Amino acid sequence: GPDDGSLERMLEPKRGFTDVGEMLLRLGQIVNSVCQISYPVQKGIEYGTGFLIGNSTLLTNWHVVEHVTDENLKDVRLRFDYRTGPDGSTLSQGVEYRLVDRDDWLLDKSPYDPDTDKGIRSLEEERKLNRNPENLDYAVLRVAGEPGSRPIGSRESSSLVLRGCLPLSEAVDIPEDLNSAAWCFEHPYENGMS
Repeated sequence: GPDDGSLERMLEPKRGFTDVGEMLLRLGQIVNSVCQISYPVQKGIEYGTGFLIGNSTLLTNWHVVEHVTDENLKDVRLRFDYRTGPDGSTLSQGVEYRLVDRDDWLLDKSPYDPDTDKGIRSLEEERKLNRNPENLDYAVLRVAGEPGSRPIGSRESSSLVLRGCLPLSEAVDIPEDLNSAAWCFEHPYENGMS
């Protein structure tokens, strides 16, 4: 009967249980470090997402910033803390930061594989390709103003929570089970529209 525990079973014991409070706290830390990247290009505005890996260090994809030049570097915007409500209304416009205005804004990069844009493939098809392991499609950028050590939001106050960052040392634990859930965080402010 119900008293013998037969109604409560764990379907995948290796996944264990998740502490919801701890998960929500971690999600908040992640969201606070995510920003929208935007800058003008000849055809309009380029948009992408990045996240802080240090107080003044941002990780994004190389394809997001590959068109940043000396001419548009000063126009690159990094928007943090943009928030929308359940109905899509803007709750906070967020706060903007810029890249450092000198030659060392790009700390490291790895271009994407030249075959990346040749269609969508299944995970099995991707595994069979002999990709160059150097083509990782990432860029590490230097941000002016140390947003990771600043309070969240546009008002400066010592009583506010600091934004923080997501050090890469915390992101290297790759699950053995490739069928595990993965979350991809993106900035909610799409194409300049709220």
